[in-house]
Amino acid sequence: MTTAVRVEGLRKSFRRSRRDGGDVEVLRGVDLEVDGGALVAVLGPSGCGKTTLLRLVAGFERADAGRVEVGGAIVEAPGVHVAPERRRVGVVPQEQALFPHLSVAANVGYGLRAAGRADERRVAQMLELAGLTGLGGRMPHEISGGQQQRVALARALAPAPSVVLLDEPFGGLDAALRLSIRSQVREMLRASGATAVLVTHDQEEALSVADRVAVMRDGEVVQVGSPAEVYAAPADLGVATFVGEANLVPGTARDGVVDTVLGRIPVADPGGTSYAGVVTVVVRPEQVRVAPSARGTATVEDRLYFGHDAMLRVRLRDGTAVLARVARGGGAEPGARVRLSCDGPVVCFPVASDR
Repeated sequence: MTTAVRVEGLRKSFRRSRRDGGDVEVLRGVDLEVDGGALVAVLGPSGCGKTTLLRLVAGFERADAGRVEVGGAIVEAPGVHVAPERRRVGVVPQEQALFPHLSVAANVGYGLRAAGRADERRVAQMLELAGLTGLGGRMPHEISGGQQQRVALARALAPAPSVVLLDEPFGGLDAALRLSIRSQVREMLRASGATAVLVTHDQEEALSVADRVAVMRDGEVVQVGSPAEVYAAPADLGVATFVGEANLVPGTARDGVVDTVLGRIPVADPGGTSYAGVVTVVVRPEQVRVAPSARGTATVEDRLYFGHDAMLRVRLRDGTAVLARVARGGGAEPGARVRLSCDGPVVCFPVASDR
């Protein structure tokens, strides 16, 4: 499989104001590879450097060090900076940035005209791909927010770029619309065979849409893997707590099991490391089993109902609070005594010794 985007040792700093002084290092040697035809989500909290990474790949900023390859061509390196319009990179900004004075069809065809390739047939193909056939003559304000999002993606895809970059593309949509538009955008990218890099701070979005997820923290990529790998086998506690809900429970590991307040649980060991001694155990809420019991040693404190399921906050006798995800009719109501157990295996991280 070919590599569509390769980033190696990418560094970028920005100068602070005179009063604050000094530089702020935003990227600290980022490495990332994106296979051709893949959809990779760059996931991280605000300020971690993910948008800066996107802007460097697009050519909107110059790197301080490192290199960027797009479609096998070096576009950023020491002494090399290929202009954005020559990189064959399509960009879908957060606010779509459609031209309000141009029709839907003219917006889609804008990138083609800029490349000297005006083609009405290509515009018609992209409108069909986006599910917008018959809407080409409308103005942006005459279509819905979700349709505007698809116009922006169709415009980026029209010139057949090597890669499409999407910067928090669903942030301006309401929750109900966001889910359907994510699915539609994924289908558009699949149908076009495009390679895409999606920047987001939304864990659910990254896990549900992407083929692979690159987790960023403090200007570095700390883990890259499939959504299932990142969720089930996080590289460290930071990834574990950022990618989905997680209960962090103390335990003592030995011989492939760990003793915790939730009982003895088998240990997942994807790296082949034998854990022994004091550890922090990552227990996902859906792994916690809740059984009503008059002799139970835990008490349900709260129940948050989401329709398809519910989240319980349960307090153990020793004061430990545990989140448990249950079916909408399962679990127990606040105030009920319950017994907890855990479906393993679980991921453990050794606790560093102070000595």
